[in-house]
Amino acid sequence: MNSDLRIRLARMADADGIERLQEQSLLRLGSRYYGRSAVESFLRLVGTLDIGLIQDRTYYVAEFGGRLVGCGGWSFRAAAMPPSHSVTAPRLDPRRDAAFVRAIYVAPEVARCGVGSALMRQAESAIVNAGFARAQLVATLSGEPLYRKLGYREIGRLQLDLPDGSTLQGIRMEKYVDAARSHLASTSTESLANLSEVA
Repeated sequence: MNSDLRIRLARMADADGIERLQEQSLLRLGSRYYGRSAVESFLRLVGTLDIGLIQDRTYYVAEFGGRLVGCGGWSFRAAAMPPSHSVTAPRLDPRRDAAFVRAIYVAPEVARCGVGSALMRQAESAIVNAGFARAQLVATLSGEPLYRKLGYREIGRLQLDLPDGSTLQGIRMEKYVDAARSHLASTSTESLANLSEVA
């Protein structure tokens, strides 16, 4: 693994930078699948930043050469999408529930360089350590290929209808994370070396 890539817990002081990266990522990468107008409507009417994940200490940032290049995490609460997350939302039961992988974003200039996979490995490791056997997520159309490569399977589709009439499609996916950690480790180190070419 490229030792210059650092993943750490996000702090409240990171919130503005996280939100900027999320918006840039969704505009640049998501607009190819949804159209720029729909993405701009989502950012204006819903937004991406979920402060509750930072407060719960389940959200991470990825830094390369001191620069923010990705963010993502997970939740042990029964709230799968923003802006519904709250530190007062009920806690999930690891014996029967799946944890949620949440808000994985990478800077557009390092897409497909292994940052997303590294963030997924961090999130899945924490999920397993918290006692969960399954992880679920809602994939964007742009993110679905990565999650499928990492062993997630589709379990349903959903549509987000925005007040201005715009719609965005999502894919509900699931994986048994404890059994799959070795696969994630083998696939997340391959392209990190490419980061040095775009830094």
